[in-house]
Order: sequence, then C-alpha cells, then structure tokens
Amino acid sequence: MTLSVNVAQGPISSWPGVTTVDKGSQEYEEKKDQFEAAAAAYPGMYPFWLQMQHLYRVESTNSNNVLNNRTGNSRQLYHGTPKQAAFGIITGGFRLPNKKGMFGRGIYFADCPLKSWGYTDGSMWVRNALILMCSVDLGRSKHEKAARNDLEQAPDRTFRQWLRGEERYTSVVGDDKTSGGALRLPEYVVYDTSRIQIEYICEVKCVPAGTPETALQEGIITNA
Repeated sequence: MTLSVNVAQGPISSWPGVTTVDKGSQEYEEKKDQFEAAAAAYPGMYPFWLQMQHLYRVESTNSNNVLNNRTGNSRQLYHGTPKQAAFGIITGGFRLPNKKGMFGRGIYFADCPLKSWGYTDGSMWVRNALILMCSVDLGRSKHEKAARNDLEQAPDRTFRQWLRGEERYTSVVGDDKTSGGALRLPEYVVYDTSRIQIEYICEVKCVPAGTPETALQEGIITNA
C-alpha cells in the first residue's frame, strides 16, 4: 500500500503503463487542439480556462485499456478526478462507485473538460489537476431530462420499443438546459466499464478566462 501511495504521489510519468508525450510533437499538438476545441464548445459557461501543461499516453493493460463492446458510437470524453484516484484508475481500471449520482451508479463523463475540472483536486490559479481523456463507447443512449438516481444500469426499453425490436440502451445522456434538461452542460454515463478506453492523462492548469498562452511562459502566472 505504501509503495502504491508513493508512486501515486510521484511523477505521473513513473506510473505503470504511462509515458510522456513530447511537447511540440504532432501527437501532443493534435490532442491539445482537441482538448481546447472541446473546452471552447461552450463559450461563456465558465469564468476560467484550462491550459495544457503536460500530456501522458496511457498504454497499461488494465480492463479499461481496450473497448470490448464497440458499437460504432464512440465519443472522446473527459473524466476529472483527484490524482490519487487517477492512479487507481490507471493501474486498476474504472470501478462502479458505491455512491449514486444524478443518474445512478455509473461512470460519468463530460464532453467539455471545463466541467470535468470541478471533480479534480486542482486549485484555481495554483495547483494543476488531472483530467482523463477517454474513448467511451456509448452504444445506444437514453436521453434523460431529469434525475434518475435509482439507476443501476442503463434504462430498460419501453414495451413498445421491445416489440419493435429496438436495441437495448447502454448509456445515459443527461441533457442540458438547451435541450430541455436540467443540467448546465450535458453529461454521459456508462454502467459497463468495458466500454471505456483510457487514452491520455491531461495535466492542466486553471487560469482566468482570456489568459494568453504566453502568460505562463513569461511567469505572469506560476504554480505555488
């Protein structure tokens, strides 16, 4: 246990199955652009921005490293979590939580990393945080407008849907207010961890909205 804690608290590049993606490489720039485009998809929703500090590729062989149930509806989604929890996910895979969320006992993701930031142990303007970039096979999604915290799995089909031979639901999409739902931004929930493939760990810094890229390089904003 002590060894695991020490590894988790050490450099992320020392975690099993994790390698650093070189800044300036094509891979780094592509993933950084994808991350920033996902954040920018919801302008004005948050008073802060996330600047990529480091990117790590995940190549571990845990149960979340390969999508076993591909359906053709995979999305690149984000999962914010404290550093210690991230280490546990990378080394042992996602596990269904004991505590139920708004849509029950599933694994929650966002398509906007700014929303994921709220679930990390990062500190605004001070401490970096980790956000997992994952490929999530949603399969057939059931859109929910209000809370369904009783769910232990994706909702069942209606009787008519069953008669028509429609596919089973395999995930939930919590709709945001623009789609008639209750959420500020949409969220995505799966109840089968084999539908998740962890691809990258994004180490990010929270800065005021509008902070230029050069601010960090010039030392205007620094880590405490």
